[in-house]
Amino acid sequence: MSLLAQMAETFELDGEIKREDGPPSSPSAETGDLKRPAKNSATDKNELRLVVTFFLMVFVGTARAVFQKLQTIPMYNYANTLNLQANLVYVAASFVYIIPVTKLKLFGEAIPQQVATMNKKQFATMGMLDCITCTLLTFAAVYLPGSLLILLPQAAIPISMILSKHIKGESYERYQYFGAAVVVVGILVVLEPLVTHRHDDDHVCEAFDQEKYCMLCNEETTEDGCLSHISGSSGHSYADLIDGQQDQVCRWISPDSAESSGLSASTKTLICFATVLACFPMSLSSIYKEMSLGGAQNIDPIFLNGWVGLFQLLFSVPMSVPAGMASSPTIWPDELPSNIIDGVLCYFGLNSID
Repeated sequence: MSLLAQMAETFELDGEIKREDGPPSSPSAETGDLKRPAKNSATDKNELRLVVTFFLMVFVGTARAVFQKLQTIPMYNYANTLNLQANLVYVAASFVYIIPVTKLKLFGEAIPQQVATMNKKQFATMGMLDCITCTLLTFAAVYLPGSLLILLPQAAIPISMILSKHIKGESYERYQYFGAAVVVVGILVVLEPLVTHRHDDDHVCEAFDQEKYCMLCNEETTEDGCLSHISGSSGHSYADLIDGQQDQVCRWISPDSAESSGLSASTKTLICFATVLACFPMSLSSIYKEMSLGGAQNIDPIFLNGWVGLFQLLFSVPMSVPAGMASSPTIWPDELPSNIIDGVLCYFGLNSID
């Protein structure tokens, strides 16, 4: 889960604790003068932070999905590398803050000693659930178009409502159920063509050179877009541009005669359902955070994010084995180390294809 999401949950939990406990009663409260401004001021400040964090989550979440999809185009064969790298960056960035703040007691002792030494078992449970979620969503980002990466995870809204109702006994208003129903209908409308194959193309766009231009061509869904790519103008071959050659990069052909037309519609449908299933551990992780930390002392969100991310990284290593076997092309366990190394080389712009 992202740092902003952790912050939002922390602000919400902190608000719940304040509403339950409240400040110590003052002598003036007995005379009817409740002196509520101080309490309301703290609550309003917390609610303002929650609103600001929410809008930041919307903006950053959308930008993350866009840039993640752009990143997966050249890294199509290295989904495990992307997943492990993202987890590693999360952990490193978090502990750059956690270690000095804990040791030097910075920012007004933002991470007190009792928090720093608390039992980490609950963080391990959170990390395991987040690991499953992030692995499924990372592989979805590799194989699905960008629009589905934004829409399908919204299934977490109705799923979290159902789980919260059964696990925590939460109750919701009618308009909340209506909003969840709108999300479900929207997802079904988008998935219907994939399930029924009603809009399957009669032709596909395939690259002449599968090693160099596979993803460039497979992303095209129209004949004009497919045939618009020529080696001199596509920006993928500067030598051709210098030589004045502008050869066709892609061809528009029937699926039967295509050597490699990307993922089939049935495979895409399966990945879509796996993306929706990823919302279950995502929702369970959020519910578990609320139940295990709701009555505890206020925890620094970066501290929480760092420790959850550390366990998430540890669980991601064994998870990469079944993930690689389910990927396309299949990465068998004995090929996994070399695939991850090749992915690192590819990420830094070095040739990783023999």
